[in-house]
Amino acid sequence: MGNLSSSTYLTINIADENDNAPVFQHGPLRVMLPETARPGSKIAEVNAMDADAKGPNSKVEYIITAGDKGDVRIDRATGEIYVVSTLKPGTVYLLNVSAADGKGLAASTVVNITVVDVNDHKPTFSRYEYTFKVKEGNYSHSKKSLGVLKAVDEDTGNNGMIEYSLVTTTFEQKFPFTVDSKTGELFAQGIIDRESKSSYKYQVLATDFGEPQLNSTADVIVEVIDVNDEPPRFYTDPYLAHVQENLDPGQKVCIYFRNFYGKVECDTLVGGKRVYTTFYVKLLYSHVLLLRL
Repeated sequence: MGNLSSSTYLTINIADENDNAPVFQHGPLRVMLPETARPGSKIAEVNAMDADAKGPNSKVEYIITAGDKGDVRIDRATGEIYVVSTLKPGTVYLLNVSAADGKGLAASTVVNITVVDVNDHKPTFSRYEYTFKVKEGNYSHSKKSLGVLKAVDEDTGNNGMIEYSLVTTTFEQKFPFTVDSKTGELFAQGIIDRESKSSYKYQVLATDFGEPQLNSTADVIVEVIDVNDEPPRFYTDPYLAHVQENLDPGQKVCIYFRNFYGKVECDTLVGGKRVYTTFYVKLLYSHVLLLRL
């Protein structure tokens, strides 16, 4: 007798066991984020894979476990990280990001976000115009401080550093003023003569070190105070006047140009001859008055 047999197909479904944790496809991330990034801007994206079968065991959900400070958020499904509020330059966010599957297995990574300053503020002076006074004199070898022009830049780092310089349209070979490039302190340094120039007007420029560089200016007015360093001067010396010999005291002899008390040489006619005589006179207002011979 022959052997009898029969066969059938048996389908075996292997149930997935959640034995694989998500694995990030990259190492820690470092991002330099400009301060101008607005809420809603994408910062970065993390990505993790789970080797378990498609389903709850391999579905990955992302969460930030620490370091967000309320200023950034992560999309739980995609791993995309976004800005949610205004950022302050110099702030560092050290995010701990976790990727967990549906049954609790998880992996973590770190995202380092540094908010960098953007040169979006120009230096600003506290006033549009500064006025100083200085006595005339020679400050070539010993400069004199007039005051400080202070500008403020709200940026940070090089973007907030300020350099000061003078802006003048004068064609003077030696302009008698300087400014400290770091502090904005203004000095008189040179020869200042009120008889030559009674006031100076120029500008001080404040420039930052950002890219591109931004700047602003302030007007400076310096009034020169007179010093009694000029003696009275006659336009001619001596003054000569023609005087009759019988002229009474108090009569006008000539016109003068400075107050003076002293003597004037005049020529007179005596016996048909011209004789030079010295008169003692007092100069009042604009005339010379005869006092005595």
